[in-house]
Amino acid sequence: MVQRNAERAQSFHEAFLRPLASFIDDVDGLVIVADGPLQLVPFEAAHDRRVWLADRYRMSYELNERQLLGEYVPRVNAGPPLLVSGGNYPEQPLPFTTGQRLLREHFRQLPGIDRELRQLEKLLPKSKVLAVDTPGASMQRSSVWSVVPMQRP
Repeated sequence: MVQRNAERAQSFHEAFLRPLASFIDDVDGLVIVADGPLQLVPFEAAHDRRVWLADRYRMSYELNERQLLGEYVPRVNAGPPLLVSGGNYPEQPLPFTTGQRLLREHFRQLPGIDRELRQLEKLLPKSKVLAVDTPGASMQRSSVWSVVPMQRP
């Protein structure tokens, strides 16, 4: 089994990475932007008959443009955008220590958040605003929302 997997890893390297050898020999990291079935392939498992790619390169993965455009995601008939605001934050946050549970009081208000919310409300005139610290605020389970998370006093 191990021998067969090593052979597959070497075959994958020969087919997909050997043609790129002159471009990637002098780098220490690779960013993989795979498409289709290649998104399921662990590129770190390729073997060049000397080392595994995971031992040679820092590997990371990025989304491709079809993923970013949502081509792989089934379309949902969503309701209006929901701007979720985070409530009031103190001007002077409380100090905290390692291991302490962090609370809203440990963070300060993000600068310009009110202006950003007003701009988003203008850009998205059909949007609804939900302040999470408002008593009884909740999203209805029966609705589908496009959510834009925000913090707002």
